[in-house]
Amino acid sequence: MYKANIAPKLKKLTAKKEKMEVLKKEIEQLETEITNAKNKEIHRLSIQYFTAKDADTRMQIESQIKILME
Repeated sequence: MYKANIAPKLKKLTAKKEKMEVLKKEIEQLETEITNAKNKEIHRLSIQYFTAKDADTRMQIESQIKILME
């Protein structure tokens, strides 16, 4: 009787653990995508920074880059 009660609980725990592993992988993938998007945006802003005509524009772009790097 005791073993019969443990089996369903163990099965549920195993299923939850599997779901948790899938969610961890999805989170890692999303974090990687976010990092890649930030890097791409920083690169784009860096190009704008170095091609900016005046110091005022450079300061604005620099502040945007700093925000992304936080």
